[in-house]
Amino acid sequence: MKLLLPVAGLALFGAGFSGGGSTDVTVIISGGARGHLSPCGCTSPMSGGLKRLATIVRAAKTKGSVVWIDTGDIIDEPGRQSQLKVETYAELMGDLGVDAVAYTRRDRQQGAGLLASGSPLSGTKWLTPLPGPDEPTMDEKAIHGLTVTTADNQSVDFGAEKDSDILVFDGPAGQLDQIKKSHQLEVFASEGIPTVNGAKVSPGSNLRGVVVATFRDGRFVSAKVETLEASIPNDPKADKIYSYYLKRVTDERLIDKVPRDKDDDYAGSKNCRSCHGVVFHQYLTTRHAGAYKSLEHEGHQADPDCVGCHVVGLDSTKGFFYEQTPALAQVGCESCHGASREHARNPRAVHLPKVTEQKCLSCHTPSNSPKFNFQLYWKKIKH
Repeated sequence: MKLLLPVAGLALFGAGFSGGGSTDVTVIISGGARGHLSPCGCTSPMSGGLKRLATIVRAAKTKGSVVWIDTGDIIDEPGRQSQLKVETYAELMGDLGVDAVAYTRRDRQQGAGLLASGSPLSGTKWLTPLPGPDEPTMDEKAIHGLTVTTADNQSVDFGAEKDSDILVFDGPAGQLDQIKKSHQLEVFASEGIPTVNGAKVSPGSNLRGVVVATFRDGRFVSAKVETLEASIPNDPKADKIYSYYLKRVTDERLIDKVPRDKDDDYAGSKNCRSCHGVVFHQYLTTRHAGAYKSLEHEGHQADPDCVGCHVVGLDSTKGFFYEQTPALAQVGCESCHGASREHARNPRAVHLPKVTEQKCLSCHTPSNSPKFNFQLYWKKIKH
């Protein structure tokens, strides 16, 4: 049985599995974090995250032989916070004993130096070398009796790849037809939730799930997707590693370095009270009024990935600034209705636009708010 793992494309298990003997071997495939190391924890349930991934991997290793492969797509943009994410993820992989990390062309486009910072922390398990983002890559190694090969669309050998037990392929789906014939299970990269469709499975995006395949006596037995649901407890060691990441984000004040490309002038929700008293007091009873506090409880109060949807105007030079503008903390009136300083000064002349469902969807995304339903949620804040 061979496995194909497409990363920016996918990955496969092949038919001539060489390892095993009489011992069961579990192959765990993770990947597609794209900078989402852990949910912000501001709502429940939120699936995914490296702390739950660690629980799955550590539990599997107590039961038998495990091959753990991460197919990359670790980050989705350059910058200091992405470097901290690579180092954090790599440290966890090193602690858990990852067998191979096959980063993608997208990863390499963020810079070789950024990725290289994580290699020693993972136990130097980066499977591919560090060429330029447009150079072909191919690498191969034996892990627990399995031959694991990584290749992109420029370097894949459509004859030699048949000898590989696990092929991690980074390339367009259209080029996979030549490879699929010699592989029985396809683990593909995808946007969205983990999925199972016959011989095709996906762990989903944003570290929402992992694929777990079992071999017995050298033959493929089964494959399933483990969704990293809220019911899976956090791994204590991973919790400590992630907490240290958040401390670094806070100590380096990365929140102060968020790009501000707008100049919208915000008044703060309390300035709405004099004219909209009844509505203001109703607002105070909603979860919007305590949105920033929910981040403080989880340690994300200075995390640029989370703060924007819990304060007013993080993208404006006159919006929220960490520890400087408490009046603009929380999801305020202006989070939905827009900057209102001029409206407050001259309400008869300056009118605010009508708020639509689309405004809500900018923060209530499938990742951040998986149970969001506009009609039901609107009833909670109707005014």
